[in-house]
Formats: sequence, C-alpha cells, structure tokens
Amino acid sequence: MPMLEASHRLDSEGDVMRLSTYQFFHPVNIALQEVAPPGTKVICSFEKPGDRSSRFDVQWALYSTNNVLLKILAVLEVKNTHIIHKSEFTPGEATEETVDTRIGQAMSTGPQLTFLRGNAIWLSKQAAKYTETCPYVAVFDYNAIFAFNYALQNSNRGGAVRGTYFDESSRTSKMTFRLFLFAFVVRPLVRYKLSLQQQQG
Repeated sequence: MPMLEASHRLDSEGDVMRLSTYQFFHPVNIALQEVAPPGTKVICSFEKPGDRSSRFDVQWALYSTNNVLLKILAVLEVKNTHIIHKSEFTPGEATEETVDTRIGQAMSTGPQLTFLRGNAIWLSKQAAKYTETCPYVAVFDYNAIFAFNYALQNSNRGGAVRGTYFDESSRTSKMTFRLFLFAFVVRPLVRYKLSLQQQQG
C-alpha cells in the first residue's frame, strides 16, 4: 500500500477522501497491470468536478506504451456515503423470460418510466451518460457498489441492462470491494485480449 507522504496537504474532508480513494484503488490497479496485454498499460485516472464537492469520477483505460488510447475499460462514480440502497434497485429486477414484459409495464409507470425507486433512478441516469464510450459503469458510496453492464443493450442484438449489487456487510464469501472492482474491470480487459488474439489468429 502507498505510504502517506510529507508532500500531501490534507486541508479538507475532500482531500482526505481523494487520498483514501487513491490508496483504496492501488492494489486493484497493480493487479490489473499484471494481466494487461504485453506492450500496454492500464491507466486509472481521476477527474474532480469543478464544484466544491469531494466526489469525483474514476476511469480505467488501456493505453499502448506510446500513450495511445486503445480502449476505455470501465467507469466508476464515487458518491457520498449511504446513497446506494439495494431495496431501490430490486423492483427493477427481471429474468430473461420476463424482461420484455417488464419493460412494457415500466412504460406505463409514470414520468420516470422505470420500476426503480429513490436514488436508484438518478444513479442509473448518471451511469447511462457514459454508455456512448463505455458499457461498464459502476457507482460506489464506500458502503455499497452497483455495477451496470450496458454491453448487451449497446449490441446489435439489443437487450436489457444488467446490474449487480454488492456490499461487504452481507457477503457470504471472501469477496471484497477491491476484488469486486478487479473483476468488474478485468472482464472488458480480458475481452479486449481475446479480440486481439482473434485478429492475430
């Protein structure tokens, strides 16, 4: 883990949150680089909004050693704590067999056109704004994470958005936020590696 350096100035709560987030992602980034294709590097970049909020976005992207962008792998929005609630996402659940019917029913639910509730509505809208450049988007509030997968919806076949909720308080295995994030980002990375192999083969 990175050590706290004397050069860091922690003058505000926002400074502490940014530093803690850098440290939180550090092992994830090291592990991702280990599985990156030869001649590439995984860059985890942070962008702080122009307002006074301590929230900021995180993006993982694959670059060549010449700093050419090859693929945006995943995007994460870091939120204030206690924003993500599983109970607000579960009303929108559907199976492969019921998804078309559920979408039709959602169209008559009112102005929001969704079965999602509360914060899940605006969180899903914020996640959707990234889909033109990246189908893998997650939101994280330090207590829970919700990962959106827009890959099927963005494909020629079309389909529903897939979602996965996780929090460490209710886990029954050795899964942690770091392992979850690693799996979340490594999936598109592996798909990129497979596409390279197919092109070369």
